[in-house]
Amino acid sequence: MTNTITATGGATRESIDFARDQAPAELRTLWKAVTKEDYQALAVGFPGVAKARVLDTNDCTGIRYYNVHIAIAPEGGGIASPLLKQELTAFLEARKVITVEFELYDPVYRSIDIDADVYLWAGEAEDTVRARIEQGLEDFFAFDNVDFDQDVHFSDLVALLDGIRGVSHVHLHTPANDVLLNCGEIPTLGQVQIRLRRAT
Repeated sequence: MTNTITATGGATRESIDFARDQAPAELRTLWKAVTKEDYQALAVGFPGVAKARVLDTNDCTGIRYYNVHIAIAPEGGGIASPLLKQELTAFLEARKVITVEFELYDPVYRSIDIDADVYLWAGEAEDTVRARIEQGLEDFFAFDNVDFDQDVHFSDLVALLDGIRGVSHVHLHTPANDVLLNCGEIPTLGQVQIRLRRAT
């Protein structure tokens, strides 16, 4: 037997910080989906789901809307498996108001390319500093450190690169400005072009 789809749905034990943040939202729902916030809280609290975002753009917080669109991302990132979507659908179906329909969507992973000239202090080994830079960028864009609709600010990237040990200063060419994400998008690291130079 061959599984052509990456397995999703497994989840490690919730951290204390996650439980502290999520518990108030779940208690407010009373395990019923009435508002858009209820749908989001119940989806995020479902085993195997790491992130969720209601995609509706209207500001209605009551039952005056009849369609709810929810983007979900599974533990570890990627796309939720058909089984996870099926189980979450059944879970929400049992808790929704009868007049409301909902639909699950996959997240859009927005690739953010990095192009920069990085100037090193004298005596710093290029390979060592490059490894630090690559690790810093990977950590910055790690799935657990980002969320739906999380804008990527130019100043944050400059501060990240400039703060790497061994770096004197940075000229960041791409992105040239803040990257504003659309509803349902999650930032992820794209192509990285780092040119190392010696500070004078």
